[in-house]
Amino acid sequence: MVHDHAVADSVALPFSVKCFFSASLICLSLCYWYLLSGVTVFTDVSNNISDEAGSGATRRVFYIPTRDGTLTRLGSHLQFDYETCPRSSLMVNGSRDRSENAELSTALHDDCPKVYIIGARKGGTTSLIKYLSKHPNFTAANVNSSYHSGETGYFSRFYDRSWAYYKAQFVSDGEVLGDSSVNNLVNCHVPARMYESCGESMKSMKFIVLLRNPVERFQSNFRFRVFNGFADKHLNMSYFVDREIDRYYERLLKRGLDQKGLENHLNELLCLFSPAVNTIFEGLYLFHLHYWLCSVPAENVLILNSEEFFSQTAEIFSEVIDFIGLSPLSNQTTQSIISMKYNADPALELEDPKNLLSKTEYLRIQEIYQPFNAKLFELLKWPDNIWS
Repeated sequence: MVHDHAVADSVALPFSVKCFFSASLICLSLCYWYLLSGVTVFTDVSNNISDEAGSGATRRVFYIPTRDGTLTRLGSHLQFDYETCPRSSLMVNGSRDRSENAELSTALHDDCPKVYIIGARKGGTTSLIKYLSKHPNFTAANVNSSYHSGETGYFSRFYDRSWAYYKAQFVSDGEVLGDSSVNNLVNCHVPARMYESCGESMKSMKFIVLLRNPVERFQSNFRFRVFNGFADKHLNMSYFVDREIDRYYERLLKRGLDQKGLENHLNELLCLFSPAVNTIFEGLYLFHLHYWLCSVPAENVLILNSEEFFSQTAEIFSEVIDFIGLSPLSNQTTQSIISMKYNADPALELEDPKNLLSKTEYLRIQEIYQPFNAKLFELLKWPDNIWS
């Protein structure tokens, strides 16, 4: 978890004006992005996906969600247009333009983890990695850590450290290794770093994303940070909301308005934010999911609805096991595993109203997310009222 950082003074604009500029620039940015042309799409991904050689834990190549009414989505089932991807993304020009990025042609390591739960923070990632760690063929990173169970932060925060440091985060070298570093979802450098380290083996990796109502996620993240000492315990929600929105406007709007050609500055816009610094930015799921779909084979991306995971845990857990290719567990074993809840929102100690969003604040943040959520629901074919 990253501690709070000082930020520059925000632009002194009335809130209504900020909202107008926010919505306008966001929509404009997305339009420019989706109108990018001249992209050569990497089209032969499915021919390069295969079972892990020699691993009894991997049972099949493709997973298909079959449960009636499930919100679980496989990336390859989405109507996703690769021509909207940035030219720098890995799924463009044969995973990477080797003429310009020759240093990424050869993997540095052949023992990369096979499963990455990349986010979202406070979306149920700790519970999911804890549950998976109970499977006899699965080994999770730092599974016994109090606050960072399953996380390493290697590709997002500690990439300057050695590979030996990274592998030491796994207590054993099991058949299937899993990393649930939630910073990976929002850090634009991670896919390229993974490719540099792991090369073509990225094509057989599994990526799991849990998406929670971003306003609820915002509130949960605040409460977690205060309760666990990552933020001042005297910090109240009203101040936190104002500060985070100021960061949002200062770093996205003010800088974005200075951009003359978004096509040429897309990477700058992708990388404006440090992991965990701006809580608003983390909830822009459309933005982050789009970049990951541009970076890894779509059939290797599983998107889960966090609320469904919380309410139908056994079913979702079984879907994840199937997606990864692990051997199924008995109903009795599954129920025993999921009886525990991890990293849940603090309850009694933080029920003070100053630590919760007021109705006005809730609607204020919801308004920021609304255009992004609408596009996300369209992409995922989710009901447009699930986060109302």
